[in-house]
Amino acid sequence: MDKEKILQKAQKDQNDERYRVIMTKGTLVGLGMMLVTVLFLIVWNLIQGELIYDYMLIVSSQLVAFSVFQYMRMPEKKIYVLLIVVLSLLFIANLIVYIASFGVI
Repeated sequence: MDKEKILQKAQKDQNDERYRVIMTKGTLVGLGMMLVTVLFLIVWNLIQGELIYDYMLIVSSQLVAFSVFQYMRMPEKKIYVLLIVVLSLLFIANLIVYIASFGVI
């Protein structure tokens, strides 16, 4: 294939690898920062004697969504199926405990 055909094919695909790499790294940095912030709040609330179920819901829902999205993009990576199952169970358990903490269940 000559250079012109390769260039035309790349422009037609509109698949900017640089953009995807930046978005992926940005997502991972954002996820990491969210986890650090929530972990700090969890430790702080534990020291203060407060409940932490709401923070655990935030973390588990973010991780489930991230794992589902990654698996949809890379179905060959079966580790994401395991993560989705385990994290979904963690989310459901936290949700039940969170609701129960209000005396509803």
